[in-house]
Amino acid sequence: MLSAKTQYAILALLELAQEQPGVAARPASAARIAERHGIPATFLVQILHELKRSGIIASTRGPGGGYRLSQPPQEVTLADVVDLLEANDAPSECAAGESPFAAALVETCADLARARREVLAGVTLADLAERGAAAAGAMWYI
Repeated sequence: MLSAKTQYAILALLELAQEQPGVAARPASAARIAERHGIPATFLVQILHELKRSGIIASTRGPGGGYRLSQPPQEVTLADVVDLLEANDAPSECAAGESPFAAALVETCADLARARREVLAGVTLADLAERGAAAAGAMWYI
């Protein structure tokens, strides 16, 4: 239920989170992230620029440059990423405007949007990386 853009952003952020543990963590290049995760490179660059403008990531230019997280992975939630990249899709009106059930439908949709937001706010990049590592049988250190 997340757009491709948001999914690509999360994959890129998880890649950057892997680089985070060392104090002198080397920045990851957009090309390396795109290749490793099968993300169209030009689309990824656009996503990374949005993430940089928001302050979630930082970049370094030049040889050995690239992208890195601006904050610890434990502090970046999926809600942060979704809020940045996806429009608020909670309906403000019901398509069946005059129906006696319209208000109940709008209320239910609003409840669903709130529940989705709560779930996303409760999952950090560190949590997601840990789940992925457990599923792959790998170790994740943060």
